[in-house]
Amino acid sequence: LDRDSELENYAYGFIHTNDVKAWITEIFGDNMQFDVIIGNPPYQLSDGGYGTSAAPIYHHFVEQAKALEARYLSMIIPARWFAGGKGLNDFRESMLTDDRLRSINDYLTASDVFPGVGLKGGVCYFLWDRDNPGLCHVTTHFKDNPPSSAIRPLLQKDVDIFIRFNEGLSILKKVMAVETGQSDSLLLPEHKRFDQLVSSSKPFGLRTFFKGKSTKKADDLLVYQNGGTAYIARDEIKIGIDVIDTWKIFVGRAAPGTGNKDTYPHKILSTPFIGEPNSISSETYLCIAPFDSKSEAESALSYLSCRLTRLLILLHKPSQDTTRKVYTFVPTQEWTRTWTDADLYEKYDISASEIAFIEAFVRPMEL
Repeated sequence: LDRDSELENYAYGFIHTNDVKAWITEIFGDNMQFDVIIGNPPYQLSDGGYGTSAAPIYHHFVEQAKALEARYLSMIIPARWFAGGKGLNDFRESMLTDDRLRSINDYLTASDVFPGVGLKGGVCYFLWDRDNPGLCHVTTHFKDNPPSSAIRPLLQKDVDIFIRFNEGLSILKKVMAVETGQSDSLLLPEHKRFDQLVSSSKPFGLRTFFKGKSTKKADDLLVYQNGGTAYIARDEIKIGIDVIDTWKIFVGRAAPGTGNKDTYPHKILSTPFIGEPNSISSETYLCIAPFDSKSEAESALSYLSCRLTRLLILLHKPSQDTTRKVYTFVPTQEWTRTWTDADLYEKYDISASEIAFIEAFVRPMEL
């Protein structure tokens, strides 16, 4: 991480030492031992707020506290590490493979714990029990709703993130059972993975701040850019040329939100729209393609508008950034019809209580 080393080494010597036990001995003396460590560590390097661009540091405090080998460790930290976060891949793996992590209390709305504080992704506190390994007691808290609790593994087969909602995990397993024919795998076959249709960022090599021409010349392409549309010469585009002439869907890279706060039910995605042949976009949008006809694109668009589809996206979405990866759990469908939630609920045998859960977290989308 890039840091002001003088300032931060002074303030956070605990996380910078390579031998935390020796550091503690130097500060407190030889006989200092820890039975219990409880903390609310600093969450990130300051960027003036709680933006996702800030580099997290809370995981270093957790790792160093573990190294002290206290009997119990409990900290309250942002929940974004469940599925994302800058530089948190190794931390997530170490936490989710640690069977001493015995409970997680997950608050979807940070202000339920810290009134007036907006923190995208919510917060969680955990209990790490050095001498008592086992499954984890996961409890999800959401405003005035009864807490949802389950004792379960932190990792599911073929998944490298923590699936946040207990009810969401049950729904996901139903979807995967239909799509894979297996009861224990959450990995879609390659040919059924919707994320294979989704572009990476900068699908056509144009940055968010790109501004095209206001007037069209022969053979120019239509560009959907930040703030509207413009035009660009076809020969200026070197990336994504295989889908330029196809029907496609554009969806905003950033999900709709309410500042730093999470409010549910949520749209999960910015409203997607159809892109005609000879259209492209800046990195403001991801491109979902190719589709052979307008009717196929319209079918896929209706599918994205379904609440169940967007719940599957939410299960892999740690922040407002909707990259290709958040579509990991979304299966493809036959693009020959208009899809509705009723169709999907029937296909995947979604129960009435599961439908109520979906509708509590995902709001309808008008196209």
